[in-house]
Amino acid sequence: MKFSKKTVLAAGIAMAATATVAAPAAAQVNGIAYTSPEAVYLNSSARQAAYAEIANTYATQLQQIETLQQEADTLIASADANGDGNTTNEEIAANASVRTQLEQKQQQLAQASTPIAIARYFVVEQLMNNYDAVEQQVVSANNVQFIFNPDVFQYAPPAANITEKMITQFNASVPSVSATPPANYQPRRTAITMHDTLQQLLLYRAQAAAYQQQQQGAQQAAQPAQQPTGR
Repeated sequence: MKFSKKTVLAAGIAMAATATVAAPAAAQVNGIAYTSPEAVYLNSSARQAAYAEIANTYATQLQQIETLQQEADTLIASADANGDGNTTNEEIAANASVRTQLEQKQQQLAQASTPIAIARYFVVEQLMNNYDAVEQQVVSANNVQFIFNPDVFQYAPPAANITEKMITQFNASVPSVSATPPANYQPRRTAITMHDTLQQLLLYRAQAAAYQQQQQGAQQAAQPAQQPTGR
């Protein structure tokens, strides 16, 4: 079984992964436009409200998950045999006690995480079910003929970006979704994949915000203290 510490990705990548561009009034160029479904889902009011409800419902489990992850990280660090600050899979494999405890932590994490993931899958699936209708409304309102993903273009003018219009229309058409899946709910594979993508983008966003706050703190600390005026 493979274990590794959580990696911290570059803040610049995080910013780029979740940023949306405010488009001008003419939100398409000669009928050609682009948008990111992931950005639309991520920034929709319905998703944010439903995720907040899930976080409130499963507050105890989320705290348990955080504690278990911290304990797992401590176990991983304890297996660093050569003290170089980088625990390898080989070092963990050589430590039977740590390996067994990590397997137990993984089982506990999976058990605590499952109901949260199921609820989020249900939210994402509802968003996906409404996407085509919202997109058609934006297409009709803006005389769009073709819509592409951003990664298709080597270059596109900002006017071709309809992401903000999609978010606005999504919020109007789908103001809310249920955060409570029905009994025996089985998510579609596409919903699971999209959920995992959104979770990664949310991680990028959090890391970018933390990095920016750290940089601001460092800049403030580097500034000389203001000298008192007067006597």
